Amino acid sequence: MPSFKSILSISLFLVLGFSATASELQLEEAKQKIQVFAKTLKGSLTSAVKTGGLGAGVEICHKQAPEIAKSLSTDGWQVSRTSLKPRNLENKPAPWQKSVLEKFEQQKAAGKPVTDLAFIERDNNTFLMVKAIPTGKLCLNCHGKSIDPTLQATINRLYPHDQATGFSLGDIRGAFVIQKALNDQKTQEPIN
Repeated sequence: MPSFKSILSISLFLVLGFSATASELQLEEAKQKIQVFAKTLKGSLTSAVKTGGLGAGVEICHKQAPEIAKSLSTDGWQVSRTSLKPRNLENKPAPWQKSVLEKFEQQKAAGKPVTDLAFIERDNNTFLMVKAIPTGKLCLNCHGKSIDPTLQATINRLYPHDQATGFSLGDIRGAFVIQKALNDQKTQEPIN
């Protein structure tokens, strides 16, 4: 659901005589979905860890991350996460997503900040956005190089094929993937 701020921005475009292109509106909506996903998941994880420890955080992530993605996948949008080292094999990258993530790794190695890494593509059929997820301090407890054995047992129970460890602060943990089918739209604007 668009926020009050985005509705106000769109209204200002119209009142001032400017027209936002479909591409600009889709980009804004995709960014909002990423922001809601990240904020909701981080809030749930932080709360769970404070009340029940890191094991409770893993349990919450296991249950709530898919539910958050599903709740944001409305009105033709598909919201998900992926990684070159997925914890949940259902989040394994498709070949095109793997290529984008590998490009992100190259850009990071060349000095581009992880927070600036994004891929956007729009053709006649689909709008796509992939936004890198940086590894934060909280992430290192469950995705770092040294994980408490009791916590590792919980991770192994919930994610028997886990590959999502060995990260350092600031690494690319994965990415949000936002897609929307555009088959019903007649006019298309390129993204610059």
